[in-house]
Amino acid sequence: MGLYLLFILTAAVVTVLSSPGVLKVDALYKFGQIFGVVSLSLLVVQQVLSARIPLIEKNIGHDRLMRFHHLNANFILLFVLAHPLSLFFRPLFSGRIKIFGLVKSFGLGQWLGALAILLIILIIITAVFSKRLGLRYDQWRKVHLVAYVVLILGFVHSYMIGSDILTRQHLYYWWWFLAAVSVSALFYLHIVRPHRFKKSIYEVAKVEPNTHDVTNVYLKPLNGKKLDFKPGQFAFITIYSKAVLREEHPFTISASPTEDHLMFSIKSSGDFTANVHTLKEGDRVKVEGPYGVFSIGDHRGHFVFIAGGIGITPFRSMLRFVADQHVKVGGVAQEITLIYANKTKEDIAFREEIAAIKKSSKWLKVVHVVGGFVTKELVSAEVSNIKRTKFFVCGPPPMMAAVVGILNKLGVSSNYIYTEKFSLK
Repeated sequence: MGLYLLFILTAAVVTVLSSPGVLKVDALYKFGQIFGVVSLSLLVVQQVLSARIPLIEKNIGHDRLMRFHHLNANFILLFVLAHPLSLFFRPLFSGRIKIFGLVKSFGLGQWLGALAILLIILIIITAVFSKRLGLRYDQWRKVHLVAYVVLILGFVHSYMIGSDILTRQHLYYWWWFLAAVSVSALFYLHIVRPHRFKKSIYEVAKVEPNTHDVTNVYLKPLNGKKLDFKPGQFAFITIYSKAVLREEHPFTISASPTEDHLMFSIKSSGDFTANVHTLKEGDRVKVEGPYGVFSIGDHRGHFVFIAGGIGITPFRSMLRFVADQHVKVGGVAQEITLIYANKTKEDIAFREEIAAIKKSSKWLKVVHVVGGFVTKELVSAEVSNIKRTKFFVCGPPPMMAAVVGILNKLGVSSNYIYTEKFSLK
């Protein structure tokens, strides 16, 4: 966040340095210019956040990047709206010019800027109200492609009417810096990344039911080399089959790195997932990943996994990994408590496997919560030495928010709480 604020401050300072005299004559107008430059700068940041650049993903995690992506979108909307309001506030409210006269004076550059603002508002509305609007995941993603148009409009708009850019002031070099970053992100997104994963093709080896609405899809690599991942990570998959829409979706890898296959356990919850159970052996699947930092990795100590519904998938990967490592390596396995909440017994995924791991180990404790909620009293009763325990939480967003709130009340440090928002939309 510190780097982010420094970036915004740099954009503002560069704008002021390009024409410092304006700040003394008309501070509000200068702030309007600053808001415009910051808006364009944050649009470039948004592009970088969406490119899935390995260096950034590895250190932050994809779901955290997406949350920051949403936050950045809010700031963009704020600065974009403040940009014209600040520029035209004085002439409009002093009565020197009417709105009709102002609009009539617009040239191509101003109209491109106005169009960019309208498109940004459209993107924000579809993001915030996607469920109410009934937008499918693929439709939501297509609307977001309009962001590329907005970015182009922003660059053209700033170049056409930005005198500080045309006269090669400090802003001129910042403008070229943003352009270079934008082009680099586009190059990685559309050239480097597709080339990197062009051979990451798998075929469906087996499809089996897990619960009444969850299907396990087993994959084996066509080139003989399985994806190298950590337990709990996820990947984006594109299925080439007549059974489902050909679109990219993120899913947790429910298999363990110790197994010789990939497995995705997919819940039927929409147009794409409703027909996953009809996939056939031999259907091709492109796998891009791994992504995410939601993993016990090399950590040691007492872990508590709190899962809700299909949020069990990263924990199945971790439990299988710990169980296999304990058997094969003979090391001391971590102590793990699994608290797993579901509406009914029929909704419990991997029920028999989790029971088998528990039965064959001394390190796993399993607590099922059926038809109820994970409460402060339950956590206090089932977990000893709470403040020195590492908590991993994954499930529906409302459930996760409630559990994190409970852990905060129990005095658990935020550094000991790890979350995975598996709904990245």
